[in-house]
Amino acid sequence: MPVFKPFQGVIQEFINSIEPVNATPEDSKLEIQHKEVHYAESKNIVLPSNCVRKDYESYVEICIPVSENTNDKQKSFIKALNVFDVLPSFAHVYFEKRSIKYLNLVQSTVFDTIFKTSLNSLICAPTGSGKTLIALLAILQVISKHYNEADKILGTDQFKIIYISPMKALVAEQIRYFQNLFDILFESSKGAINLNVCEMTGDFSVAESSLHNYQLLICTPEKFDIMMHNSNERMSMALIQLIIFDELHLLHSPRGPVLESIITKFIFQKKPVRLIGLSATLKNYDIVSNFLGISKQKLNDSINIRPGLFVFGDNFRPVPLNKKLICYNDDKDEFDLFLNTVLTYVKTRKQIIVFTHSRASTSESASALYENLVKSGRILDFFNGKIENNPFSEFLTEKSANFEDNTLKVLVKYAIAFHHAGLSRNDRDLIESMFFQGHIKLICCTSTLAWGVNLPAHTVIIKGLEYYNSDQKKIVELNDLDILQMFGRAGRPPFDKTGNGVVLASKKYLYKLVSLLLRQNDILSKINQFLEMHLLLSVSTRVSRAL
Repeated sequence: MPVFKPFQGVIQEFINSIEPVNATPEDSKLEIQHKEVHYAESKNIVLPSNCVRKDYESYVEICIPVSENTNDKQKSFIKALNVFDVLPSFAHVYFEKRSIKYLNLVQSTVFDTIFKTSLNSLICAPTGSGKTLIALLAILQVISKHYNEADKILGTDQFKIIYISPMKALVAEQIRYFQNLFDILFESSKGAINLNVCEMTGDFSVAESSLHNYQLLICTPEKFDIMMHNSNERMSMALIQLIIFDELHLLHSPRGPVLESIITKFIFQKKPVRLIGLSATLKNYDIVSNFLGISKQKLNDSINIRPGLFVFGDNFRPVPLNKKLICYNDDKDEFDLFLNTVLTYVKTRKQIIVFTHSRASTSESASALYENLVKSGRILDFFNGKIENNPFSEFLTEKSANFEDNTLKVLVKYAIAFHHAGLSRNDRDLIESMFFQGHIKLICCTSTLAWGVNLPAHTVIIKGLEYYNSDQKKIVELNDLDILQMFGRAGRPPFDKTGNGVVLASKKYLYKLVSLLLRQNDILSKINQFLEMHLLLSVSTRVSRAL
């Protein structure tokens, strides 16, 4: 069946060009270009010379300070673009209402490629560097192609845009973000720009008969893959002009085969569709950009490496991050290390988020920290040295009466709280508001605060990497994306010059953590495990002919 030869070929090329999927940490040594090196774990991991490793009887501590990057020299040559100079007038009102006058350095660097060309692109940049607004610029470009500003006519039936988001929690956030854009454009154009966004996830989807009403579809990878194989929805799929892949480093995860399948089908379809990948920094970005169909022409630029390929270092993070790993030998040592670590950062008198991985552990951890802070006297750090006759203490006591949870009523008096989805909406809203305003100094929470509400803190501490997955009915590891997202909450622009990210975990995760935080992991193809399934599904639904 020759129609599937390109599909098979590109996958095989991708698989052959990287390490085998069954590679283990022992199979490859991570190389660096420093004269002086430290070994993180015997022969497996090599640390940069500016890292500090300390070995104690019960644990290992590795400090990864804010990285020095040669791209710092280039930052001084990047001009922050004025949005009102570079964007069409119909888009100005959105940026006025959001009080955005200038694009940041990352957005300004990629602007010409994203907005002035139709090149497939891969943007590798740290969390918090404004990648969602880059997606918005790409969406505005598609709108501008179909909008006659003079006649106030928009061809809403001529295009569709797909935004692939890795998690349902993020989909909900992005729905609000882009619907706000469309609402503002509708109002400012007096109805001429009438665009709609819809959610396509396992929880919610729109029938084919209604898809014509929506120009932007925000989907999980699995839902979009199903849509492509559904014969009733292929007419809408034929209108797609742009697909944005958020968190493209998920190619390395168990969900990667679905993303690989989607990308492959659109690269080889008859009508070209623009593909834009947004990702954390990748070690083998060259291989991933090849897979996205990005030009292999080399540019003499350490950031814009190839046409459409941009790689930004950690120095482009809004608040540079100091990272620390504390890996214990025995699980029984975890709790004491956890308490001591939190006490250390309480001394900074800045806000702290502790991520734990169950609802029960959030309240248990917060209560234990409260008891130890009171016992050690460190609780006074939250109150500038005294609690009695302190207006801040009196304010917290007054606020605590508004909580429904009895444990929170006690903890909030001391600027401590916990947060999880099982709390009442009233309690969650109060905690989020008080933390955002700086009244809560220490909060223990589940990943809800990493993926949903954007509440940054000076220090983020991740307590353990294992949790019970109720769907799989077993203990599983926290994935790389969760860890990066949690670290993304560390540092509060413009209040902090640096932030702190700390992970406490078993020593068996040392390799995983160092490789992740130093970006030493290659993106490995997973599709060879599912290649037959994807090929047969494409054959049975004739999806390649439809595309």
